[in-house]
Amino acid sequence: MGWALDPNIWIGFFTLIFLEVILGIDNLIFITILIDKLPFNQKDKALIVGIVFALIMRFILLFAISWLLNFNHPIFFISTFPFSIKNIILLIGGFILLIKSFLELYNRLTIKNNTIIKINNYTNFWFVVLEIVLLDAVFSLDAVITAISIVDNLIVMMIAITIAMIFMLIASKSLTIFLKLYPNIIILCLVFLIFIGLSLIFESIGITIPKEYFYLSILFSVLIEILTSFNKVNNMFENNSNKKIICDLIPLKDPINSLTLSSQKIDKFIINIDKLLFINVHNDNKIDKETILTKLDYNYFVLYDNIIDNIIGVGKIQTLIINGLYRDKNINVKDCCKPILIDLNVKSIDLLKIFSVRNCDIAFVMHDNKVIGFVTLKHMFDLLNKIDEISFHIKIL
Repeated sequence: MGWALDPNIWIGFFTLIFLEVILGIDNLIFITILIDKLPFNQKDKALIVGIVFALIMRFILLFAISWLLNFNHPIFFISTFPFSIKNIILLIGGFILLIKSFLELYNRLTIKNNTIIKINNYTNFWFVVLEIVLLDAVFSLDAVITAISIVDNLIVMMIAITIAMIFMLIASKSLTIFLKLYPNIIILCLVFLIFIGLSLIFESIGITIPKEYFYLSILFSVLIEILTSFNKVNNMFENNSNKKIICDLIPLKDPINSLTLSSQKIDKFIINIDKLLFINVHNDNKIDKETILTKLDYNYFVLYDNIIDNIIGVGKIQTLIINGLYRDKNINVKDCCKPILIDLNVKSIDLLKIFSVRNCDIAFVMHDNKVIGFVTLKHMFDLLNKIDEISFHIKIL
């Protein structure tokens, strides 16, 4: 335990934690993208299981690479360049990362009509966990090699890597929400991962590219995307304000209720869209009755036009069953009511006003032309617990 009294060990320890966190950013991005393929109730479980297995894999790599890197002598030569075991590991890892990033980018940029319905296109749970473990092994190459080059003590390296992985586990949920609100950033991150793969390939042939350039470029691109998204949100309602609907909220018992409701943001009431039954208006397949019965929690079906974000109607599931519409090849838009599409920044009081003048008690929350969730009138009242204390008086100008 003499190493615990060595100040150089502690300096290397904290330096290593910092570097492991920085080097783990690309790993965290890819894990967030992978768990997005799973149903909502399995994402946290997949993340925890994947991180635990990935930590074990990282320890195995730490032991293995610590041993393999002792063999610095060339195994073979290509032209005049010597290839050692380290070069081969970096080369293979770079190509794996490059191919995986290209495939993910292609899948996100290519829209196929038969894979639009999100409720039927989730990936197997253990397959995603396996992907997390294998990709973490690829991402760990530079982090493990960095650890070995900074600290000579294996126990110190293991503790530092464990702390970095715990940080990754804590930060992942915030990153998941962030990427859900700004989906274009995922594209930027995938391009960033392609560059990381290229850097590993170049490093394997003796050309070192400082990763600071990559991190600064992706940070700059993300900031530009966030500023652009804010600008779109600010201009959204200015272009669509042809008619104003002014409503006075009249509390029957407690005047504080109005103030409480006005201060509530709609993000507190958003429900995940996985709870709804999505039906493509152009779908030629019959709707499975068993599928309908699994979507009765909120009792709605949503009609969309090819792309799930192009919602054209919403209706009650009872109408599907009572009228036997699920047996038909196509569901008529006339059987649905016109959807209410609202922005993420709409206040709760404004949404209640919209519900009061529309023959529909469900609204879909949009951000950057993407559906990120939905809100129902009943769910809002249930959370506020004020359903017997509020009534509305509406004036339309």
